[in-house]
Amino acid sequence: MKLRRLAVCMVGLGLSLAVLSSGCQGQSSSKLKPSAKIVVWQDPANPDSEGTNIRDVDNDATRFVVIGTDGQVHFVHGTTFLIARDVAADVQDASFQVGNGTIDVRFGAAPADATDRRPFLVDRASGHFIQLVGETTAVTFQVTDTPFENPDDPTDDRAVAASE
Repeated sequence: MKLRRLAVCMVGLGLSLAVLSSGCQGQSSSKLKPSAKIVVWQDPANPDSEGTNIRDVDNDATRFVVIGTDGQVHFVHGTTFLIARDVAADVQDASFQVGNGTIDVRFGAAPADATDRRPFLVDRASGHFIQLVGETTAVTFQVTDTPFENPDDPTDDRAVAASE
């Protein structure tokens, strides 16, 4: 299945949002102040399960996003910390817009792990995992061909903002 690309171009600590097919175009931007508080997400199926780090299909503990209580989306890759400009999360809905697409925060297991539930990035339209392709200056949100669950039912696993 052909991957759809939702691309985000970062400049410094800001990032310019663009849905592109041929790569990222840099734009000047001012530095943004990081969120003072990060949302702690709770698994609706297990109130004892919480987390801040929202992983992608690779379930990489060093590459993930977090969402500030102010709606800022922060990309973390090792020691790199970037803030998305023009991307606002809806904390109550556990989602954020990237171009014309919506990415949901949902609790579940990674494709290779059937038991360890944590928050993941899931494309709302297809119900497939998102893959973060990121470096120190840019990140791309790619919709994969890996379904989050089959059949897809977002009503029982959408993350809940529990605390900060």
